[in-house]
Amino acid sequence: MARELCSRCLRSFEEAELAAVGKELLCPQCQAAAARTERRPETSGAGAEPQAEPAAAAASPAEPERGIVRRVYASAMEWCRGRYWWARLPLLAFFAYMLVRHLQDYEYSSLFDGINLGIHELGHYVFRPFGRFMHVAGGTILQCLAPLVSMIVFWRQRDYFAILLCFGWLSTNLFGVALYCRDALDQSLILVVPGEGAVLPGELPSAHDWLFLLNRFGALRHAHAIGAWLRLAAAALMLMFLVPGSFLVWRMWRTRGEQPPPEPEQDS
Repeated sequence: MARELCSRCLRSFEEAELAAVGKELLCPQCQAAAARTERRPETSGAGAEPQAEPAAAAASPAEPERGIVRRVYASAMEWCRGRYWWARLPLLAFFAYMLVRHLQDYEYSSLFDGINLGIHELGHYVFRPFGRFMHVAGGTILQCLAPLVSMIVFWRQRDYFAILLCFGWLSTNLFGVALYCRDALDQSLILVVPGEGAVLPGELPSAHDWLFLLNRFGALRHAHAIGAWLRLAAAALMLMFLVPGSFLVWRMWRTRGEQPPPEPEQDS
């Protein structure tokens, strides 16, 4: 069963446990508190002056109109409760190591390169029916789309650490794309062509995706600059995993003795 957040306490409940009160979606405890607030003016003695509480109460409905960022933050904090922090800590350490190595060496090859290369080559076949340009660009498009599609899947499961992990995966793709783009000028990489195997530098120029793409837009002379910007974006994406991901793991450690919140069956 799907879960929602109470508009006031921001705790996670199953939909059946929540009820609409005005513009709010409230849990049983907040429903009772709202009912007590509504009855309070009736307890005043006969002839007593009207209290200022109704005016304050009239202003309070604006409070539950919380932004999406605060709702997601509250949901993530609830999700962290009682989860295994130690199972996720090695992933943080490994991705931090990959970031350092990528920044030190343009041609560093991580464990993700094999996965990314497989998806890249599949992209050429997927986009082949859409013409020469999409056939060539399809490899880069699909390898960068794969982490984004995975984010959507994990968002539906409300697995917040896995969502952030996809930023790290996308980062490894962009580091590879940056190297490939830069090589359009250098022509020093050994390429992999389906059906042809390994192609030595300069042996088959038509197999170089970014040589074709940059020539198409007359931007070949900017290959190094574009590659540098892609590396900067890749480093930023990796930090978008490492920084909030570390915070989630810290939160898991802080709540390690608590009972995990009930989850839908598809949740991890």
